[in-house]
Amino acid sequence: MLIGGRYRVIRPLGSGGVGMVYLATDTQTAEHVAVKVLCGASEWDEEKAKRFDREFEALKQMRHTGVVRVLTKGFYRDEPFFAMEYLPGYSLSDLIVGPPPDTRQILGYVLLFRSVFETLKYIHGEGIIHRDLTPANIRIVPGGTVKLVDFGLAKVSMPGPELTLAGQVMGTAAYMSPEQASGEPIDARSDLYSAGICLYHAITGCLPFASFNPIILAGMHKLDMPSTPSFRNPCVPRDVEDLVISLMEKKPENRFPSAEAALSALDEVMASHRADNPPRSAELTRLRVGREAFSAPDDGPMPQQVVDEEVRDTSPARRRTGEAQGFRARLRAIFRGKRPPAG
Repeated sequence: MLIGGRYRVIRPLGSGGVGMVYLATDTQTAEHVAVKVLCGASEWDEEKAKRFDREFEALKQMRHTGVVRVLTKGFYRDEPFFAMEYLPGYSLSDLIVGPPPDTRQILGYVLLFRSVFETLKYIHGEGIIHRDLTPANIRIVPGGTVKLVDFGLAKVSMPGPELTLAGQVMGTAAYMSPEQASGEPIDARSDLYSAGICLYHAITGCLPFASFNPIILAGMHKLDMPSTPSFRNPCVPRDVEDLVISLMEKKPENRFPSAEAALSALDEVMASHRADNPPRSAELTRLRVGREAFSAPDDGPMPQQVVDEEVRDTSPARRRTGEAQGFRARLRAIFRGKRPPAG
């Protein structure tokens, strides 16, 4: 199977928001690429085609290490396609397996989400809302780089008609914000809620809400209060729990006002568990899942890791200290746009 006279398909990789994705070899460069093809006839073909083209144009305008890079576009058997860089490695959903993580692994996930928020800060600044942020759409490639993929349902601020009608629900029910699940207008804070659900899932090993019925799930996101992360997994530190709960507030105005504010709060969490400054996300050398692990690149001494022995005591007694209360105060200050009190 040769797509566009250039890309020889090796195998399917999966399906995205509006198309099928294949692993292929670029016959001109001999490199592996991922090729996304819009396929399947339905009454929504015209809208799907517009959304597919919008995804390519949105990805083409972005230049960030946390966003998958697109290459070319064309047609295959009258169906549009575009080629993009192939991302080996794992998705976050591949990592959320086995028993709930311990504290060191939890902090590894928090560090991973630093890259997620950095990328969200960038795409929101470009006028793009992902709208389908799930563990499957967060990929970790060898070396520790974290990338967001599948912008097929993204809301893009660019010339052209709005492709999502009022009241139309787009996204994955288990991870969408209450306003998104209700078909209400959304802004960048909707992505922050979805990021909070993803982080909750990672640090507890389970979703805060579960149902086979997407309508029931939408109602849960809107009305139900989730169990606290530490109830699901006692290893979750209090300040990590505060961060997740703040991201998962029902009302957008009660969440962080931006990905940048969430990033600042996350850095405070990391700093509270380290004797020195939190490491850069690129320095994540190992996030263990079952028998699989990532190793640090052999280009220098291994940096001190967030998964080292300097993690603070997270016993129930320690969690009730004034330190945790001080973190809550700093979070409230960030929400109000004030300079956080020294802590």
